[in-house]
Amino acid sequence: MKKRIIASIAVLSVIAGSIAAAAFGVQKTIDVTGGVSVFMNGKELEMKDVNGNDVDEFVYDGTTYLPARAIFEANGNSVA
Repeated sequence: MKKRIIASIAVLSVIAGSIAAAAFGVQKTIDVTGGVSVFMNGKELEMKDVNGNDVDEFVYDGTTYLPARAIFEANGNSVA
């Protein structure tokens, strides 16, 4: 009886883990328009992430997406 319970729990754990992995593994490919330039006070901003790597700004479905960190830091704010 104990072996059946342990086996059932093991099977349910594997199934639950597989479902969770499948849910987090969903990816979507979108078409975006790049080449967006952002200016503040007449100066072009260089968009960077926390490690100093370049971050792209882009337009998708009529909405412009910008990295929040770069915009906040350009305004003199710090981001934790």
